[in-house]
Amino acid sequence: MIYLRASSASQVRRDYAPEGISIPAQREACCRRAEQLGLTIVEEYVEPGRSAVEIARRAAFKRMLARIRDTDDIDHVIVYKLSRMARNRVDDALVMADLRQRGVTLISATESVDETPVGQLMHGILATFNEYQSRESGADIAYKMGQKARNGGTIGRARLGYLNHIDRTDGRDIRTIIVDPERAPLVQLGFELFVAGNLTIDQLSERLYQRGLRTRPTARYPAQRVSISKLARMLRDRYYLGYITYRGEKLPGRHDLSSTRFCSIVSKPSSTPAPPPENDDGYTTTTSRAPCTAGTATNQATPDG
Repeated sequence: MIYLRASSASQVRRDYAPEGISIPAQREACCRRAEQLGLTIVEEYVEPGRSAVEIARRAAFKRMLARIRDTDDIDHVIVYKLSRMARNRVDDALVMADLRQRGVTLISATESVDETPVGQLMHGILATFNEYQSRESGADIAYKMGQKARNGGTIGRARLGYLNHIDRTDGRDIRTIIVDPERAPLVQLGFELFVAGNLTIDQLSERLYQRGLRTRPTARYPAQRVSISKLARMLRDRYYLGYITYRGEKLPGRHDLSSTRFCSIVSKPSSTPAPPPENDDGYTTTTSRAPCTAGTATNQATPDG
C-alpha cells in the first residue's frame, strides 16, 4: 500500500497532467521502492492539496488507516517521505504505534528508516525536524503576512466588490486587489439603499438579488444570493472605508477607493429598521441620511457606549 500527498491544491495545478507534478513523482518513487523490496502494491491512497498538520482533515489518510484496521492483508505502507505522513511528533508517534500494533511496517522511499535501532533513531530525528520545519515555515508565513498587512495589502480572499489580482510588473508577481467591475456598482447600491433607511436587511438582500448581485463562484459553490449575515457584515466592514484588520489591529489599506463610492457608516446607535450586529471592535454600524462620497466616511467612528 502506498500513500501520496500534496500539501496544497496549487501543487496539483502546476502541470498539464491532472495530478500536477508532485503526486506522479511520489508515485514513481514509491513504486520503484516497492519493486526493489519485492512488494506488491494492492492499493494507493492519494491526498491532493492537504496539509499534514492536522490528520483529522485528511480523508484519504483516515480511510487508509481504517483499511489497515479492518483487514489483515497489509504488511507495509510506503510513503515518499515521512513528512508526507505527518509533520508533528505526536501524530507520528500515534500512527506508528497503531501500525506496529497491527504488524505493519512503514517504509520511506527516500529516507533510511527501518526497524533497526539506527533506523528508528533516524526516524525520530526526521520526525523532529519535520515538525520544526513546519513550525518555522508557519512563523515565516505569518511574519510576511503581517508585513503585507502593515504595507496596506489585503490578506486572503477579496471582499465582495473587489477581486484578487496578480499584478505582473517589472518581472514581479504582486498579489493585490482590484475593483470588481461587475459587482462593485451593486455593492455601492447596497450601501446607498441602506443609508436611505427604508429597507430591512432581508429586503435589501432581496432587492440586490433582483438587481443581479451574486457572490463570486468557487470550486465548490456556484454564484448565489448574498446571505443576510454576509450582507450585514459587509455593511459594518471598515474595509470599505479603506482599512484592513490583521490580528485585531486596524491598519490603513492600499486597496482602491477612488473608483467606487462605498460608504460604511459607523456612529452611535440610532433608530433604524435594520441595524447590523455590533462590530468586533465595539462599533455599531447604523444608518445616516448623509450622502456617501468617494473614499470617505460620513461620520467619525465612536465607541459604542
